[in-house]
Amino acid sequence: TYLSKVTLQWKKKSIDPPVEAELPIVREKARQILGDVDMQPDNLIYRRIMERLMLLNKDDINLFHSFCKFYLKKYHGRVK
Repeated sequence: TYLSKVTLQWKKKSIDPPVEAELPIVREKARQILGDVDMQPDNLIYRRIMERLMLLNKDDINLFHSFCKFYLKKYHGRVK
């Protein structure tokens, strides 16, 4: 078997923690979406989702905001 001499080197991406002010916004958007699917705060899945959202790094929070933008536009006709 022939193996190429090219080696790929992956740079480890730095992980930025979220800005503290973003967490309440993420929490509120998640509440809206979970409420839309009739998931109540006493539901175990609801609680686990909310816990995990608070552990996201800045890049993941940006991804969540992008998802929310499309979700709110499609299902609520608005972007907030």
